[in-house]
Amino acid sequence: ELLYATGIRNAEIRALTLADVCETTLAIRAGKGGKDRVVPMGRVAAAALSASIDSPVDKTVKKAIMAAEAAQALSEKAQADAQGGPQDSAQQTSDPLNDPQET
Repeated sequence: ELLYATGIRNAEIRALTLADVCETTLAIRAGKGGKDRVVPMGRVAAAALSASIDSPVDKTVKKAIMAAEAAQALSEKAQADAQGGPQDSAQQTSDPLNDPQET
């Protein structure tokens, strides 16, 4: 209903946050071409969105998505660390020219 009533794109609806939703408008951030815009929303679309937000199934899906995003972030961090990311200071070699204890 929301896609049809407002004309927003699939990627734009997936990027919406609760902060982007007002009573009669949607704030689309970085839409097509990276542009922000405000889209009017009718009563039927607003009611459908409200029902979707309040749905217990939707809340479970949101929790699953948040868990998947957290796992993805941890995986990316682990890959970055494995490819030479930040090293532990104990593993760094000392530089005799700049080491104050070597004087």
